[in-house]
Amino acid sequence: MKYLKEFANHNGYTAYTADTQNFVKPNVSYCVQENECHMTPNKKESTLDIACDDCTYGDDAIIEFAVSSGATGQIEFILNGDTYCVGLDNQARAIYKYTPPKADFYTVEARYLGDIRYLPSDWEAVEFEVAKVQPVMSLSGNYENDDLVSGDTLIVYAHLPNDASGIVRFWFNGEEWERNVVNGVATFTYSGVTADGYLIDAEYEGDVNYESCSDSVDFCIYKPLTLTIECEDTTYPNKAVAQILASDNDFGYDVSISIDGEYYRSASLASGEALVDLEGLNVGTHQVTVTFESCYCGTYVSCSASTQFTVFPHE
Repeated sequence: MKYLKEFANHNGYTAYTADTQNFVKPNVSYCVQENECHMTPNKKESTLDIACDDCTYGDDAIIEFAVSSGATGQIEFILNGDTYCVGLDNQARAIYKYTPPKADFYTVEARYLGDIRYLPSDWEAVEFEVAKVQPVMSLSGNYENDDLVSGDTLIVYAHLPNDASGIVRFWFNGEEWERNVVNGVATFTYSGVTADGYLIDAEYEGDVNYESCSDSVDFCIYKPLTLTIECEDTTYPNKAVAQILASDNDFGYDVSISIDGEYYRSASLASGEALVDLEGLNVGTHQVTVTFESCYCGTYVSCSASTQFTVFPHE
């Protein structure tokens, strides 16, 4: 059944009139629906500034972003092959701390993603350098106790930062050796050293994160020596006699003697032996100690020995 027929078309609207011949008035009412119109204002162009100062390996690189005033939202940036996002604060700024994995040149490429008022920005880029560290090498070893003797094995450690890698070159006794750095340490050993004074030089060649550096140390190797001392008991006011023996019959140096921790006198050894009178001692048990102190490289190693004896009351 046809109730309405088209009358005219005005400005995109179609008008209808009643078909009076076939029209049956329905029990309904008619209304007109208004069309809504939404207007979107134009967004503003945005600008993005990036800044990042150079730094040194081990330090954080501080990357600063600044967008047009009043902007909100996020910054997207690419650094060292990875993509990051960081939000803007209420000053339309953002700061990101980046820990560089190695010393190198880095490029930050970034863009602002836009918001309801600002369009996304163009991609911007900035480059910064992460410089190598100037390390400090330190040498240590079993020479530090000043008790290495001829025939011993010399051990020298070159200490560097824990994450350093590469090669350390050692120069000792007119020869050169290369040693790998493992966990920040290069180790050099030399067997069968002879008694003398020595200098050892070490040079680190550097790696991707550390510059080269060097260190040196001098030390002594001594002749081996062992001292022994014996002293028999005595009665007051008699003297006690201490017998001092050196392991090397060629030893002919002065030694010092102390009793109960106090210096008593010196004595000279001839052919590695000496007899020393101990007088003026009180009744009781005493400890006597003989000590040799090395005076220069290549001589005998410092050493000491002790024993106890008793001065009994006179009967």
